[in-house]
Amino acid sequence: MTKIDDYDLGYLNDFLGREISLEKGSCKNYLDVYNKHIEDLRIIIEKDVTMSAIEYIKFLLGKNVDLGNAMTFVYHVVKKEMDFNQWLEKVYKGVS
Repeated sequence: MTKIDDYDLGYLNDFLGREISLEKGSCKNYLDVYNKHIEDLRIIIEKDVTMSAIEYIKFLLGKNVDLGNAMTFVYHVVKKEMDFNQWLEKVYKGVS
């Protein structure tokens, strides 16, 4: 499982205005992240903290996450509001 230290967890709790410790590993894939937490990620991005958004994705997936995929997800889907399926196709084709 991906470890997140207390400082980063507190930081994310503050951004989102709630305790998130029970959400660790709650998503099985990026579609789950998109369907359940896209607005949370956009709140984090509004504060201009891309690395915290990536840490939150890693936390939600609860496993080793490809950093490149997490970064492109944040950039294309969270920031630029690309359709999830378009992003998935782009990543699958390796054109991210």
